[in-house]
Order: sequence, then structure tokens, then C-alpha cells
Amino acid sequence: QIAVNLGVALQHNETLLEAQYQAQQQKALTGIITKIRESLDLETIFKTTVTQVRQLLKVDRVGVFRFTTTDWEGEFIYEDVADGWNSAVANKVYDHCFSEKFAPLYQQGRVNAIADIHQEEFKHCYLKILEQFQVRANVVAPLLKEGELWGLLCIHQCNAPRNWQSSEVEFI
Repeated sequence: QIAVNLGVALQHNETLLEAQYQAQQQKALTGIITKIRESLDLETIFKTTVTQVRQLLKVDRVGVFRFTTTDWEGEFIYEDVADGWNSAVANKVYDHCFSEKFAPLYQQGRVNAIADIHQEEFKHCYLKILEQFQVRANVVAPLLKEGELWGLLCIHQCNAPRNWQSSEVEFI
């Protein structure tokens, strides 16, 4: 009976911690939205977003990737990156795999979470791009402008794989 009571107590504690974490995320999201509403300046919005999201999720990099051509070439235009990791800003990226597989999915609003890039089956071109930016795990969400895919919000864990919590993916 002691073991059963201990199990119930541990489960209750986990539920409480998850609720606290979700409340923290909700508070951070409210703060981000408040800062965004204070400024209609796109630069301020993106700088605030990458900084706040990186701090909240405790990840190595958060970046805004903007498509610059109709064939899905683009570059990182904003980021907040932890010390010790290379900056991704102003690196031109073209991934023909993206246009074949991912562009239509992101256009529909898909968010993609990868726990470990070395455990997934990617085409060499995509894996090479992720490795170029030292990415080990990531979450990518579409940025739509007037219903069209404008760019991507990229959340990178560089130091190790990461099992993304459903609440983190939903938050992003």
C-alpha cells in the first residue's frame, strides 16, 4: 500500500509540475503578445519573439527564416542564439528537398518537431543543412503572410537530442 500511495503521490506531483509549466508558458505567451501589440514594427516583433521563445523553452537558437525567392531559397533574418553556437543569420539556404516535401505541409500550417536529426530518415540535402547550423533537434513552424508561406520560425536544440513536449509544440 505504501508503494501505491507513493506512486499516486509521484503522479500527482508530475501533474502539478506540468500545470505549473503550462501556466509559465501561458504567462510568457501573454508577455510576448503584449510586447508585439505595443509595436507594429516588424523588426521589434521578431527580435522580441526570438529572445522570449529561446528563454522560455531554454533552447540553443530561435530564428526567423524568410523565403526570398519563389523557389524556397531564403535566409535567417533574426535569431537569438546561446553562446558557443554559430550564428545562422544571413546564411543563404536553398534546399530542393524542402520544395518537394515540406512547403505544401507548412503552407497548410503544419508544425514539425524532430527529437533527433540522426534518428530520422532525411534526404542528404536536408541533413546537411541542419548539420551546418549545428542542429540536433528542432521544431519548425510556418510564418504565413496573407495566407501564403512567408517564412519559418525555427527552434533549435544544438547540444543534444530533445523530446519535445506536446505543450511546447502547441506553444510554438
